[in-house]
Amino acid sequence: FPVYFSSDEDIAGFQFGVADGATILEATGGDSEANGFLVSSSATTVIGFSLTGSVIPAGSGTLVSLEVEGYNPDDFCMTDLVRNIQL
Repeated sequence: FPVYFSSDEDIAGFQFGVADGATILEATGGDSEANGFLVSSSATTVIGFSLTGSVIPAGSGTLVSLEVEGYNPDDFCMTDLVRNIQL
């Protein structure tokens, strides 16, 4: 399922977790991939950033798409969001 974003500033990196009971199987695509970000995930955390200084431009869209198991979509919750803004 897609993880959407809305930001008034460029995004230089991000990290977030998922609530207990959900397991991340894969994180791919979205504006992260379109802007050259490396996206990595464990069972509980997703991190994305660029080694070349690329950013996700301010605006809104799909940050990344997740494949997740062991959750009810109505109860899905992100935790510990960290967003790095390019200054």
